[in-house]
Amino acid sequence: MSYNLKTYCFLLFICLSVASIKGQPAENVSGKIKGKSPNGNWHFQMVMQNNSQKYQAMKKNMLGILSVITSVPVVNAPKGFDVDPFLSISSDLNSSSPNGDYTPVRASFDLSCFNYHKNESSGKILRAEESHSGMNVIANDLSSFYGNTFKQDCMDTKTVFFFTGFPVDSSNKNYLIIKNSRVLRKNLKTLFVSVTKNEYLRFLIKKENLIKQNFQNNLEDLNNLKNLNSPDADKAVKQNEKYISSVNLLINQYNSELSASEKDNKNEPSYVENLLNDNKLSADQSVYEYPYQLVTQQSKNSTALWKINPDYFDTSLPESSVQVLILNYHSSNFCPPFMKQRLKDWFHQIDYSKLDNLISK
Repeated sequence: MSYNLKTYCFLLFICLSVASIKGQPAENVSGKIKGKSPNGNWHFQMVMQNNSQKYQAMKKNMLGILSVITSVPVVNAPKGFDVDPFLSISSDLNSSSPNGDYTPVRASFDLSCFNYHKNESSGKILRAEESHSGMNVIANDLSSFYGNTFKQDCMDTKTVFFFTGFPVDSSNKNYLIIKNSRVLRKNLKTLFVSVTKNEYLRFLIKKENLIKQNFQNNLEDLNNLKNLNSPDADKAVKQNEKYISSVNLLINQYNSELSASEKDNKNEPSYVENLLNDNKLSADQSVYEYPYQLVTQQSKNSTALWKINPDYFDTSLPESSVQVLILNYHSSNFCPPFMKQRLKDWFHQIDYSKLDNLISK
């Protein structure tokens, strides 16, 4: 796609988004929750991996949670907006708790809000064509904490997912508060534990071996070009051989550090620093050396590494049990101010003690 076409598509998207909210907000118009019947039953779009007993059990659990969340006055009889729920239930995701064959059923609600506005030209009350705000309710899936910094590298090296930072603003016995999220727990077991220095060294060794393999693959291709008397092939071959040699030195270094660390058996938490940020890697080094290197906690730009506690989930409970529940809300720049406030009120007025009682104890 050409640059001009990309620009046109982007501007068209912006225009359509603006058009969908053009006009004065109609914040007193009666809205509705899609799929909610007067007798309290629910009928809306759901996607389940299959209809097995454990998925049906999770569906029942999630509908109970939805009933509590939507009992808040601001949304039970919404004014100025509709709520369209969508439920997804699956066990396909990489497990946050790889406890043998025990895989907690994952479920998530996407509660999309569509605000009303008065059309400037016709005076008609219209519902926005796109959702610019909403709430997410996620059960037993902690992958949202992974972030993108290490995610692909953890997948490539088949390493347990880890991440930097643990931005808990506050907590009490019932839930953690993390920015616009609340995390309700089955028990007071720690959700996050440190990635040890030994674990991170093993990751670095795997990562450098993958980098080495790429250089070796390049070397085979370059040697074929060299045999064809291709210009600059000889120079490129020598450069790749140099990189392979440098990677081997790094792998040997990490293996030595790992052996010494395992002998001490300290299981120290790992702290890393992105060497690229401070220009601590040369142009050559940045080609073959992983930028996040181990440092001490006292280092200026050090950050701790965390992973999901593999012992958090209680494997004696059914896989359909809700053992951790994450709620968060979001809004875009196109969301009118009244809708942002009502969404915030909805989030803070939820009876979290009732939700806590629905989580397996």
